[in-house]
Amino acid sequence: MGTDQIFPRQFMIIVILYAIGTAILVIPASVAAEVKQDAWMPQMVSIAMGVVLIWLYIFISKKFPQCSIFEINEKVFGKWLGKFITLGLALLHSFFAHKFFFMWAIL
Repeated sequence: MGTDQIFPRQFMIIVILYAIGTAILVIPASVAAEVKQDAWMPQMVSIAMGVVLIWLYIFISKKFPQCSIFEINEKVFGKWLGKFITLGLALLHSFFAHKFFFMWAIL
């Protein structure tokens, strides 16, 4: 079985869509229930945070053009800490995916 690779441009598009979608839809929805009419404030903060996150992902992907996020973690943080951070990222994404799908299943 051959190894498949995501090209940097594809990675950038995936990250941009994921970060903007999360910044606009998921994060402010939980905060808007509490703040009512001031819901635009967390919206702007989350969009700004999403833009910073996109910039960070693009910077890292340009610095390590042929590596996956797992390989980058191992190169930057070392073998064991890199694997631990990768595991944390996988668990975090699993948590958000579970929360997202559970939220839509209720509706």
